[in-house]
Amino acid sequence: MFKIILSGTDFDAKENLVECTNTIARDELHLKFAPEETRLGSFKIYNVLGQHIMTVDINNSNDITIDVSHLTNGIYYTTTVLSSGEPLKFLKSS
Repeated sequence: MFKIILSGTDFDAKENLVECTNTIARDELHLKFAPEETRLGSFKIYNVLGQHIMTVDINNSNDITIDVSHLTNGIYYTTTVLSSGEPLKFLKSS
């Protein structure tokens, strides 16, 4: 018989620095940034193959709307330099 002991280490969860308000986008993607993210100046969008699709300027704005109507239907990811968490995922659908 084996005895398994789990660690009691506490973790501090960071709050989300970027929030996607619509994860299924037809023509526009809406993102909301925490103030510390807006100083970066831009974020990137990648397709599921990891190919860089576009870079979008943040311009010190907390709320951004991106035109994604030109993207083909599929799954995309957004990343910023400061976000230590998982990339945000959204679905482009027509």
